[in-house]
Amino acid sequence: MLYVDENHYDQSYFECCFSSFAVHPQLARIEGQRIAVRLTDRALWLALCLYARQRSGTLFPLAVDTPLDACRRRAERSGCRWLIFGDGSEALDALQAIGSPESDATGEAALIQTSSGTTGEPKFIERSWSSIATEVEAYVRHFD
Repeated sequence: MLYVDENHYDQSYFECCFSSFAVHPQLARIEGQRIAVRLTDRALWLALCLYARQRSGTLFPLAVDTPLDACRRRAERSGCRWLIFGDGSEALDALQAIGSPESDATGEAALIQTSSGTTGEPKFIERSWSSIATEVEAYVRHFD
């Protein structure tokens, strides 16, 4: 299906991840939830991203070199309810509550990005999964 860091991952890998997410106490109910994610396992991160998109969850990717305290601050500032922080699937078992239930998304599910912060404090930008799909479709149509 695809390669991540020169390792091949097929559909069965993603199906296995989705099955694990579907029985996870928080991820099974990802719809409308806001989750900050700092995972070093890129394939697992990609699987979680695809799962969240399919299940209407909102994700905020954090750089893998971001320290835990900084991840917590950014997650809280962005309105996330949960933080996933770690190296692999064990990070899913240590999901940390950050915000309150009121911090759950009320709008369309999205991917949260930040501005560069060159002119001040970085701003949070939410891109809905549907707008991302529209953009990808436009790229696919444009490039052979």
